[in-house]
Amino acid sequence: MICEVCSAPSLPLEGACVFCRAPLEEQRAGGAELLDYLAERVASARARRSMFRRGPVRKLELEAGGERFSARFRNEQLNLRPELEPALWVDRLLAGLSRDAASDAGLRNAMTRAGWRLR
Repeated sequence: MICEVCSAPSLPLEGACVFCRAPLEEQRAGGAELLDYLAERVASARARRSMFRRGPVRKLELEAGGERFSARFRNEQLNLRPELEPALWVDRLLAGLSRDAASDAGLRNAMTRAGWRLR
């Protein structure tokens, strides 16, 4: 399922979409969907796909707000660094991206176009 407002994978945090803060039902997205979505929308993210660089993103790495974030989807399991629940991990990532967007108009524009709420 996706958020009807920002088209992000369904990740509720306190009853609202972690990306745009619109009210959201308690359905969660799969790990592969989240990694594909972030790789598509965050230009600085380094994404690794399966063999021949096709298929869903299996590993994602990026830096936001001076902090390193990584996610790996393997054996139907999502492993995140720093180790947090997926919604909290995304919220922390977006907070870091928002800090970076304060001095980067291109990033700020990309986040706004994606429908993400700046923190």
